[in-house]
Amino acid sequence: MKGKSVVEEFLSEPSEVHALGAGFWCSFANLFHPSPLRGLPERLRHELRREYHYLLLGFMLGRLVQVLLLLPLILNNTLL
Repeated sequence: MKGKSVVEEFLSEPSEVHALGAGFWCSFANLFHPSPLRGLPERLRHELRREYHYLLLGFMLGRLVQVLLLLPLILNNTLL
């Protein structure tokens, strides 16, 4: 019996998708509030702890988007 490939396994469960989205959201919400996940119910926090690697991936993707959004502003100000 052959196991699932990495591509088949990636984001194959709703909890993984939710963790990725929560990480992405946290990367933006963390700019305004130091602990945006603090008010979540215990069930959701447990689910995010179980899929922590997806939470971190979403957070890193969110930070990458922020850098890409700010890069033109930074480059325009340094070129003037």
